[in-house]
Amino acid sequence: MQCNSNRNDFIGLATCLNVRSRSQLNMLSRKYRRCTVAVVFLFFSITLVLITIFNDNNNQNSGRHANKLPLEVGMESNVRKHGEQVSDIHPSERIESLKGTSNNTFASPYDAHRCPACYGTSLCGLAKSGHLRVQTHVAINDSKDVYRGKLNSKKIFGKRLVESENFIKLDEILCDLGKKNAGPKLYHDQRDCDVFIRQGTKYLFSLNGTDGTARSIMRNGLTELRGKGLNIRPTGTLLCGSNRFFDTLLHLNTKNVDRKMENTELIARSQAMMSFLLNPEGQLLKFFSSFHDVDWPFPRYYGECGRMVIVEDVGRQLTDVFDRAWDERVEIILKVFKVLDRLLFSNADWLILLSDISPKNFGIAPSGDVTWLDLEDTIVLDRREINAGDLDSIQAIHFNDEGGNPCNIDCFTKYAEKLLSNPDIYGRQITQFIDFPYAAICITLTTDYVFDSELNRDPTDQALKNINAGGLLHNPPSDTKERLNELIRKCVFESVRGERLGTINELRHLLHTSLEQRR
Repeated sequence: MQCNSNRNDFIGLATCLNVRSRSQLNMLSRKYRRCTVAVVFLFFSITLVLITIFNDNNNQNSGRHANKLPLEVGMESNVRKHGEQVSDIHPSERIESLKGTSNNTFASPYDAHRCPACYGTSLCGLAKSGHLRVQTHVAINDSKDVYRGKLNSKKIFGKRLVESENFIKLDEILCDLGKKNAGPKLYHDQRDCDVFIRQGTKYLFSLNGTDGTARSIMRNGLTELRGKGLNIRPTGTLLCGSNRFFDTLLHLNTKNVDRKMENTELIARSQAMMSFLLNPEGQLLKFFSSFHDVDWPFPRYYGECGRMVIVEDVGRQLTDVFDRAWDERVEIILKVFKVLDRLLFSNADWLILLSDISPKNFGIAPSGDVTWLDLEDTIVLDRREINAGDLDSIQAIHFNDEGGNPCNIDCFTKYAEKLLSNPDIYGRQITQFIDFPYAAICITLTTDYVFDSELNRDPTDQALKNINAGGLLHNPPSDTKERLNELIRKCVFESVRGERLGTINELRHLLHTSLEQRR
């Protein structure tokens, strides 16, 4: 008899060992059975011990680490089946597989089982496999929602973007919406609020807006959520963004879904809209990352898992270089001005306005490039919707040819109030205020002036006197100081409409001259 190596039974094994006699066979059989019983008994004994130890540790940890975030969290496998990537799985199927994990660290900080009331799931596989690791025990600069980590060997930031209390309130609202709009069978068969949260999210964004556009649907969704007590606010792009922008954004989120599967496109659209309303930063970074021929001054967007987006760690913040030498600080402020120039004037399709300008919102990469870090209040304008008159106005302001009343802090404040009251009317006028970021730079980055109500009034001699070089431009050389202070004051308080951008050009020239004289 040939030895059959594919056989797993005892007779096959004996044949392979050339055990010929019946007695040998029986003896070997008895020994095998005794050995098998012993091994099985030992296996179950070890298993029981391990289970006991595991349960004891869990009980200890539940008391000692209650309500604490884990040091590093890993989640769903990057490959669900052989050759089947996470991105190919139906969203609802992916959610159930994530929710079913026995690893309780899943609920924090990712909360991917709450999707589509989240930012997305593109990196959940890498988180489960350990290739994405986020250190949640220490937040960056006392912030509650930004953490360091690694994606493979790349340094990253994990950003939740929304405070935990807001997420808790959101879940309550969506769960209630889902229950009210669920069919009788779903309502009686389900006890888990996660199911109703998904239903509520889809329902929220299936409501038609006033004109049926994505922008209108999102605005209605915002009104609904705010009316139910969620603490979120309308952002500049939601108020002023074009239908083309939002259509492009939704296409990015739905282009790879499997439309043969039920509701996949609706789920992807709902997820994108919810992400944008909670905090548009992730969606805006996704939008800008889709430009392969444009080098935007923003961090690279890697993806998201549940309620955390993963972006590039660009290095230091601007506040880290305030004590550097004069030449280095001058080079940095000049790069800041270049960032504004690129966003306002370099792209043929989109004009980008920055707000909430402060030193902590600028980063400095190891290469020395300056990057804008906080996109929540970034305003994306569609140049195709700006009429010819507005474009002429932009150029006139840029080249300091337009007269009229000056626009300082009080002027910007009044316009912002009008914009909130009626974005469709006042949104088109925003191009008249494109010099606002330069004024904000002059106040927050080039002076030590403390912003208060004094800046909201007509400038007095005392106010002008108090605005001097500081921030990145502190302790200027004596031969530069007087002219520098004069230009900074004119940047903060222009006397003629359109003067500010001309002042910025003079300021740049002065700083370049200062650098050349010291080389």
